[in-house]
Amino acid sequence: MPAPNRTAVRYQADVQRLRAALLLAAAVFGLYLSVPSEGLGAVVDAASEANPSSLAVAAALLCGVIAARIVRFQVLLADARPSWSDQLTASGVGFFALQLLPFRLGEFVRPHLLAEAGVPWGRSLGAIALERLLDLVALLVLVVLSGSVELPGVLHVGGFDVLQTAQRAVGAAVAFGIVVMGAALAAGAPFLVRLQRVPAIGPPIASLLGHALAGLAATRAPLAAGAAALTAWVWGSNTAIVAVLLHGFPDLPTGFAPAVLTTTATTAGILAVPTPGMVGSFEAFATRALALWPGDRGSAAAFALSWHGLTLALHALLGASLLAARGLSLGDVVRASRAAPETPS
Repeated sequence: MPAPNRTAVRYQADVQRLRAALLLAAAVFGLYLSVPSEGLGAVVDAASEANPSSLAVAAALLCGVIAARIVRFQVLLADARPSWSDQLTASGVGFFALQLLPFRLGEFVRPHLLAEAGVPWGRSLGAIALERLLDLVALLVLVVLSGSVELPGVLHVGGFDVLQTAQRAVGAAVAFGIVVMGAALAAGAPFLVRLQRVPAIGPPIASLLGHALAGLAATRAPLAAGAAALTAWVWGSNTAIVAVLLHGFPDLPTGFAPAVLTTTATTAGILAVPTPGMVGSFEAFATRALALWPGDRGSAAAFALSWHGLTLALHALLGASLLAARGLSLGDVVRASRAAPETPS
């Protein structure tokens, strides 16, 4: 009996190492694709010509996005809300972990830290499920907008039409979430009981859905409308950040269409290719989107690096400050969150 266990452990370790190697290779390849044929010198030259005020305005907008996401999560927790101090710590550290870890593994940090503040683990996961559904709806709106504006060409990556693929994938995810949530609301407990009978995936999904429904039941209509409005603010501001940064590079396209397409393509790209820290996938999809318009490829790479660097820097500043204030280590928090119960309680 011990031998199979050791074999299983070695197999899991080998799979994890292989996955990490593949993700690292994808990140390096994405960075390679984003560098223009003129080399890194062209990127450095373009960055030196960027307007510093555009970066400052983008930073202010991004601070507003982070604040809106923290408030939205507090709203979605409804009657299980913690203090604002605990919410700020959990969200700030959780957003920092999400920026660094692939496959959204940092998503468990917020429930872990909020559980220590007295918020049931399952209620936090239920609120995250609702948060993700709202974000998917917003992304679907951006995809539709991108398809409705006049573009100079079709964005292809790896032989796939990015907008069509994203519309199908995100649309299917939104429809699935709404159907499952609607069925659970209509049928109530009997639906959850039947869902629990599905082998392997049934019990955790039923538990998560039950907590999400409990959060919905405790969230009054004005608060639900507030969460939707905050979601619109977050995604509208993200698009505005791109528009402002594009305006700061003299050789890049400006206006509604480039901003919407670049935001949509980059978001879809980092979801499809979840590299560590979003490195590589972020830059590759942003530069490929801008390549549809005439412009300097060095400027496009400098823009992508500026946008990504600003995002990482602000989340790191907030997360590291909160970790230091609470005397916590990000590594310890992440490990503890991954050791938390998988089935919501």
